[in-house]
Amino acid sequence: MGDLLQDLPQLRTRLYTASKDMYGDYDRLEAEADLRVNVGLAGTVLSGVLATQVDALGAVVCIPMTFLAYRGLTKLREANDLLVQAVVTELVKSTGFEEYVDALDSNRREAAPGYQKPRRWRALRPT
Repeated sequence: MGDLLQDLPQLRTRLYTASKDMYGDYDRLEAEADLRVNVGLAGTVLSGVLATQVDALGAVVCIPMTFLAYRGLTKLREANDLLVQAVVTELVKSTGFEEYVDALDSNRREAAPGYQKPRRWRALRPT
């Protein structure tokens, strides 16, 4: 699984060269995620300090700031889903993913003697 995560920076570049529109969507989602997480975490810490040092009502501000950080993590997941979608549809190639699939196929082949390798998505697409 670690090999798959090491391919992420390369996948961004490959996605940019393969589809600028999809990369634009990915970049927008990632930027929104970064902003929301950073503002949410900073706001949570500041409102916590406010609640302990000034007024206990400052703790009320922690709730929306925590929610903002959570929404940022959701946006980051959506951005990563776009990368996964690009890999699964073979818009971009991931060497780590290909090695992972090949290892799974070899394990299945060893486990079941009559196993046939499934067809790839590319073979299913009309030419």
